[in-house]
Amino acid sequence: MGQLTFDQAVKYYKREDGTPMQVLDGVSFQAKEEQVTALIGPSGCGKSTLLNAVVGLEQLNSGSLSFDDGDADGMERPHIGYVFQSVRLGLLGASIPRQAVSRSLGRALRVSGGTAPLVAAGENRALRGAV
Repeated sequence: MGQLTFDQAVKYYKREDGTPMQVLDGVSFQAKEEQVTALIGPSGCGKSTLLNAVVGLEQLNSGSLSFDDGDADGMERPHIGYVFQSVRLGLLGASIPRQAVSRSLGRALRVSGGTAPLVAAGENRALRGAV
């Protein structure tokens, strides 16, 4: 993946009473290959919603998401690793012990098929704050 682009991304959910709750309101940004990009904001501001859209777990209500200038709708997405903020495997009867960021990233790299040097490099970059 060379570049990820959100252009005027809008996402809302329907509340139990049927009224819309807007989570993303015209979000636009680009994340380029080999560039560290951080999504920072308070709880509920849409960070996870953006990541879920990138990996295909959520669809935008309007606006666009593209990879390398190709619209993501209907296309196969690039291989993307995603480490959830909180442990989600507990729902499946599995558990992952709390551990340092470097070990969590190392685990994600190993699971995704990363080689030993890549895993070690990922762990070292995390320790230096580069990931």
